[in-house]
Amino acid sequence: MDWIRREDLTVKFTQEVWQTQSTPCNGGNHDFPVFRSSTEYDVMTISQDEGGVCFSDGADWRGFVGGVT
Repeated sequence: MDWIRREDLTVKFTQEVWQTQSTPCNGGNHDFPVFRSSTEYDVMTISQDEGGVCFSDGADWRGFVGGVT
């Protein structure tokens, strides 16, 4: 039996949610970021003999995959 080894490359993006929290400080307020949650999702998966391009518009990631002919 012949075994074919395939290796994939998966590009992932982790989106983090931060919130500003204020505390009293010397007669004013001091603002600092507080981590709330994160979500990870796949942008694209490139298999053997394929090529791909990924890019961001500053808010989201996109990816395109094409096979080699």
